[in-house]
Amino acid sequence: MALKKFRPALADCQQAANLQSAAPSVKTLVRLARCQLSTGSTAPALSTLRAALALEPRNDAALQLQKKVEALEKHLRNHESSRAKKDWAMARLSLDRCIQAIEAEGGDTPIQWRLWKVEMEISRGNWDTAGIAAKSVFICAKTGERITDVRLCDLAMRCGKSPTHQTYSRCEDCSCSLPRR
Repeated sequence: MALKKFRPALADCQQAANLQSAAPSVKTLVRLARCQLSTGSTAPALSTLRAALALEPRNDAALQLQKKVEALEKHLRNHESSRAKKDWAMARLSLDRCIQAIEAEGGDTPIQWRLWKVEMEISRGNWDTAGIAAKSVFICAKTGERITDVRLCDLAMRCGKSPTHQTYSRCEDCSCSLPRR
């Protein structure tokens, strides 16, 4: 966590929580929730924080983190609502707030959120901005995330004008139409 490598830290924290399942430590649960927040997993983070606060209701770290997670969830709901209405300006504003919340924790923006940005820019007809956003998806691939939304994967690959699909092998589990070696 100190190195801001939240994906591997998340696995470590989950294992620690599993080992302590009979008598979980509030400190372990708060660390697990921080990793979950830093990877954009708000529902699991809230669940973990509820468990921590059930053990220690006045834990300052857990209470502060809960406020951050709830704020992030609100921005995500606003984003989804705005996307559904095709209100791209509000959707972008909400997504930018989500990204700021993750970056404030030192986390990496989830690849799905980066793909949403590509989708929004394409929907608005901003092809150059969509291309830039698509490149950030490929840079993000080094975190080990996989692109699971086939439609968004195709959009990002076309928009990013990737010379070779296999260069960004994090897409290997999807069934998009791009060639592979």
